[in-house]
Amino acid sequence: MKNLCCLILILFIAASMYSQQKIGKHTIGEWHYMIDTTWGPGISTTEKLQIFDNFWNTIDQHYAGFNNIEDRWLEMKDYEDTISLGVSKGRFAGIMGTLVVSLQDGHVYMCDNEIGETSLHPGIPLLFTAAITYPSYSWEMASHFGAALSPLPDSTLLVYAAVPNHPIGLEPGDIILGYDGEPWKDLYKKLLEVQFPIPTFFVMSGAERACKYQLLQAAGMNWHLFDTVDVVKYNTGDTLHFPTQLLASPMPGIHVTEQLPVPGVPFPDESTGRQVSWGIISGTQIGYIYVWGWTLSPTPFLAAVNALMPDSVTSGLIIDMRMNEGGYASNWIPGLGKLFDEDVQNMRWAKRNDPLNHLTLVDNGPFYLPASGSEMYDRPIAVLCGPWTISGGDVTVNYLREHPMVKTFGLPTNGSFGEVYVNQIPGIPPSWTTGYAPFVFYTPPDISNNLNHTSVIVDEEVWLTQEGVVAGEDDVVKRAIEWINSFTSINEFEMTTPSQFALRQNYPNPFNPSTKIKYSIPQSSNTIIKIYDILGNEIETLVNEEKQTGTYELTWNAANLPSGVYFYQLRATPYGGQAGDFVETKKMILLR
Repeated sequence: MKNLCCLILILFIAASMYSQQKIGKHTIGEWHYMIDTTWGPGISTTEKLQIFDNFWNTIDQHYAGFNNIEDRWLEMKDYEDTISLGVSKGRFAGIMGTLVVSLQDGHVYMCDNEIGETSLHPGIPLLFTAAITYPSYSWEMASHFGAALSPLPDSTLLVYAAVPNHPIGLEPGDIILGYDGEPWKDLYKKLLEVQFPIPTFFVMSGAERACKYQLLQAAGMNWHLFDTVDVVKYNTGDTLHFPTQLLASPMPGIHVTEQLPVPGVPFPDESTGRQVSWGIISGTQIGYIYVWGWTLSPTPFLAAVNALMPDSVTSGLIIDMRMNEGGYASNWIPGLGKLFDEDVQNMRWAKRNDPLNHLTLVDNGPFYLPASGSEMYDRPIAVLCGPWTISGGDVTVNYLREHPMVKTFGLPTNGSFGEVYVNQIPGIPPSWTTGYAPFVFYTPPDISNNLNHTSVIVDEEVWLTQEGVVAGEDDVVKRAIEWINSFTSINEFEMTTPSQFALRQNYPNPFNPSTKIKYSIPQSSNTIIKIYDILGNEIETLVNEEKQTGTYELTWNAANLPSGVYFYQLRATPYGGQAGDFVETKKMILLR
């Protein structure tokens, strides 16, 4: 009995010490009190338990996305004991948000609409786990901070856009360190422990890297929890501490999509139902398409592709999906399919088939992109993506990587490869918004190759930089233009009769499963092109014939070969007097 009393005392002291930990302007205990008093007791404990059980059981038995994460769902069941002791409306919403965050899936949400719609002001106990969700919301919500942030490699936050006359003078190039003298990268982890209610639709995540990215980016949206914001000014290098109270006045909204304006190309405008916009980049022949999502009509994207696809119009395309909220396949299939000359079938659906086993999945049928064009777009296509390329954005980038002319730039995508069922959990009041994914994608033929929580990896990682932002340059767009122009200059050179032998670098590279190889022959020659593996074994002969003066292009399909490094070699023996063979070898990478 004495030992039991000691244990109880130790637990009481530990709980008291925990509640006295200070985060920002309040201790954890004070935050809990504010959460309780802000929204009151709410519905009865019995009703809360019914909501909890309905949500927990639906996820436990039907959610298909447990692969590729640490499965803590059984552990989440323990919160039922906490709820049974009696919790407030705000604490209950915070507990449900904790369950959702544990799944790291942009298709899972469980939000009390009344709490999520609470007006923000200093001290209100709400936690934003993401700075943006859909562009239509990002404009309004950014008015809370008046500036748009992008995480840097050291986890500080780069200001890349700000409203005019910002109340604390934020300008592009400034750096947000954190609040009250503590780095945000440490603060957000402590804030999650408090179990604040999370606003509706702001529980967005995916692969592990995307989760961290979103939590970092949410720094600006959480100033109302602190007394001072810590800023490094670009123009002086000074670290300044501004009272957050200065941010309390309403500010205009700005786009929080991590895209800087591109000359000649308008931004989409979701307030008028326009998720897609396009144009020609000023001073170039490069077509540019913004795609902020696939939830509206398919006509604009198809119209963009039709307008920019003819060779006489563009020397290349940039498809910018760094902010893409996903949506319906019917809205992207017509336009995307027009870029291909053959169907793409690199994904299939899977679903749960055992309510007692989180990881057991069965095939649920094909999901493929039917080609709607008779000819493939045969010029370079730069696809821009990042952590906010989510759901249907993930899927379309994964399809576009199959295009032989595509190279991806930016950061890995979100990793939410599933289909969301909205408000289809039984027994949940209409005052709550719910969502979960009963279906996910996998890479055939192995159903264990589950794509959920797995980002689409980019060919070249590049993102906004402080120097670029200050100069008004979008570093991702700049690099994509450079890549496209490398092809343009080659094409212009090859319009004339080649004056020397040349073997061009294959494109795309890395590739999957096919790539193009260009070569130039300045005079009639016996021409041989062979493929070798990394050990020097001959794999295939692509050309072995006489070639007249000119520039040629061929396509090599490596569908039956494993990933790895390969070499292609041009050997040309001229006719008519030139001594010796021309031999050149280049490396290429097959990456599945």
